[in-house]
Amino acid sequence: MAATACKQVLRDLYRILEEGHPTDVRCRQIRSHLDTCSACANRFRELDALALICGRIPPPELSESRKRSLKKRLRASLAVSR
Repeated sequence: MAATACKQVLRDLYRILEEGHPTDVRCRQIRSHLDTCSACANRFRELDALALICGRIPPPELSESRKRSLKKRLRASLAVSR
């Protein structure tokens, strides 16, 4: 049962990173699991540190010519897929 709980908590942690905050109930369940499972608590700390680092990296800036080129390629790709 513990492995199943760990898998669910890790899925939830990744989902939270991608989509945002969980419900209060699920958040309490995750915290409760992290309080009792050192492996998941360690993974959470790793993910938290990674999110912090990634949040400090500024988004890339594209030149106007690169933006036009990408838009042209995207339009062409969309036209082919129709």
